[in-house]
Amino acid sequence: MRRSLLVTTTALAAAAALAGCALGQPASPATVTVTAPAPAAAEETPEDAVEAVPADVETTDGAPMDDIDVEDEEAAASETDLFADNSVDPGAAPVGTERPVGDYRVTLLSLDPDATDEAVGGNFFNEPPTNGAYAIARVRATYTGNDEGNVSYDTSMHVNGTDGVQYTDYDCAATLEDGVYSAPTLNNGGTAEFSLCFDVPPGALDDGATFEVQDDLGFTGASEEWDIR
Repeated sequence: MRRSLLVTTTALAAAAALAGCALGQPASPATVTVTAPAPAAAEETPEDAVEAVPADVETTDGAPMDDIDVEDEEAAASETDLFADNSVDPGAAPVGTERPVGDYRVTLLSLDPDATDEAVGGNFFNEPPTNGAYAIARVRATYTGNDEGNVSYDTSMHVNGTDGVQYTDYDCAATLEDGVYSAPTLNNGGTAEFSLCFDVPPGALDDGATFEVQDDLGFTGASEEWDIR
């Protein structure tokens, strides 16, 4: 319809121009108004379709959405992953529990807080304790690394007394027949059982005392504890 009107208007303008020429009068320029089609609506993108979240919407913990810090969320996720790692000790395990420590899986089989007679009688040259009593821990370790392992060099073991002191087997003046230093070198999957002696004062191994094994080979500081009571 618009095209028909435009043709008709053009024809009329041409006729008027011819008539003007015939009468000797200059023809007035015809003014034609063309209506441009309305611009097409911009295509809506998925981003435009997303409605803005009202500022007063709260999260499940009661904090406004505007107050949420992405870095804080990432830090919280990282902390969660950290506590999922085996190197982080969630608490002292009971005796008989196997725990991963570096390239080993270690189990505290038993700990006798008053094993003085056993320790002193094990060797003619053994001396009595200086702090009060000898305690003997019985431990099993399985090597899980890819090379070879010597548990006496790859780990360190001690008792955390309730008096706030760490007691190591270096303080024991009694040599045990199956001590940790006689444990064999292990290949992957190999297991060794051995004993450690600690010279401790009375009361140091009361409730709250723990036996601890630390990874010395990987320099990660990873360690595990066992509740000896």
